[in-house]
Amino acid sequence: MPNQLAKYQRAAARARKASARIEADVDTVADLERWVENHTLPTDLDGLRHNQIYAVQMPRNHQPEAPCVVLVGKTQVGWLLQLVKLRHRWALHVDGKHKLHDGGWILVTCGTHCVEWRSNAEGKQNPCGVVQAFRPLCYLFSQAHETADSVAFALKAMELVVRMCA
Repeated sequence: MPNQLAKYQRAAARARKASARIEADVDTVADLERWVENHTLPTDLDGLRHNQIYAVQMPRNHQPEAPCVVLVGKTQVGWLLQLVKLRHRWALHVDGKHKLHDGGWILVTCGTHCVEWRSNAEGKQNPCGVVQAFRPLCYLFSQAHETADSVAFALKAMELVVRMCA
C-alpha cells in the first residue's frame, strides 16, 4: 500500500515550488529592462519596505555585454550606508553561487564579514559564542559568470545606491 502522506507531501512541495517561481519569464534584454523598471529602487529611504527586493536601474552605458541586474533590499541599503560612514577600511567579498546556476544565469553576492555574538536564544543549533557572519550588500544576477565587467557593474550599482540614498 503506497504511503498517502508521502504522496501528499510531494504534491504540496511541487505546488509550493510552482507558486514561488518568478511571475514573468525573462527571455530577452527588453524583458529584463521591463522587469527592472517594475521593481526599481525608490529614491526616498521612506519608500523602502522590508521583505521587498528592488532592482538598481543603471544607465545603459554601464551595462556589460552580458545582461545582468543588481538587486538590493532595505536591509542591504542600510548596511551600505553604515559602511560609507565608517572611517576605517573594510573588506568586500564577491562570490558566485554556482549551485544556484539555472538557465545560464548565476547569482553573485557582494558583501562583507563582521563579528557577532550568537546565542542559543536565537534558535541556532550552534553553541554560543563569537562567530563570523556574512552581510550581503547586493545581489547580481548575470549571464556572465563572475567576469570583471559584471563585478564592476555591481560595484557601480552599490555606489549609485549610496549616492541616491545618502
